[in-house]
Amino acid sequence: MSHSYCPRIIRPCSQNKGLQALVWWALGNLALHCDEATVGTILSRKDALSKAAEAGILLHSSGAVTGLARSARSGRPVPHIVVCPQPVQATTGTPPDHLYRPNLIAATNRQAVRSGLPLALNLNIALLSGGAHRPLEQARVDIWQADLAGDYSPEEGADPWLRGCQMTDDCGDARFLTIFPGWYSGRTPHIHFKVTAMVGDQLLEFASQLFFSAHDIDYVYCRAPYRDFASRDVNNDRDPIFSRHQPDGSVAGQFLTLHLAANPAGAGYAAQFTILLTDPSCGSDRGAIGPRRLARVE
Repeated sequence: MSHSYCPRIIRPCSQNKGLQALVWWALGNLALHCDEATVGTILSRKDALSKAAEAGILLHSSGAVTGLARSARSGRPVPHIVVCPQPVQATTGTPPDHLYRPNLIAATNRQAVRSGLPLALNLNIALLSGGAHRPLEQARVDIWQADLAGDYSPEEGADPWLRGCQMTDDCGDARFLTIFPGWYSGRTPHIHFKVTAMVGDQLLEFASQLFFSAHDIDYVYCRAPYRDFASRDVNNDRDPIFSRHQPDGSVAGQFLTLHLAANPAGAGYAAQFTILLTDPSCGSDRGAIGPRRLARVE
């Protein structure tokens, strides 16, 4: 089995968009294939609070994470998840230079990318282990998403748009400049992400998707150029990933929604999100959200 440096883009599973939407809805809470699969487990709120408390972190219902240097610098609530990553086999090599970049817009002249609303996205990765916590540096973070027209970049090519990789800095941050994503049949706007980190002698991976509030989506799609693509066929409540009900009665998307703010460094929006990695074995804890491993494409 070959391994891609950055996630392989396979979308849609069917070229028939009407059939694709029907398949998405029919799958419901069953395991999803292609890149829609989740790798790892998101802990329930109760278990997340317990794990964080053991490591000296206070999680607030508002989304604030206190006890990490990063959140102290921002001074604002930061949405977060506490996850059990999945151990994976090591891969060799390094990401190609053209995929290792923070700016996912600049390398293409594609209009459906260049005309999009800029989004400065900062993903912060931290490790909860042994009753302590610390920013996780040198973790690899991949993101990929659809452009304004709902299309993904092919994996190969000189100017892949809206996907790339970054290594976290000593504060655990990986920063990207992208755009507010487009939608495609059967899916609400979302951004895929994957975290890969060497912790001790284990290579760990967690992959999922980030979403936006219904209010933010409606606001963006009422304005040019997004209003030209405003006839979405699925909202958050009907998206098969966002709306998946968890064992504790919660909805998956509520753990994975970005909070948008005006970008202080330029046009568009900015968003921050913290991912707290714990022991891979915690996925078997009672109350953990979702299976530890769903099918994934290499």
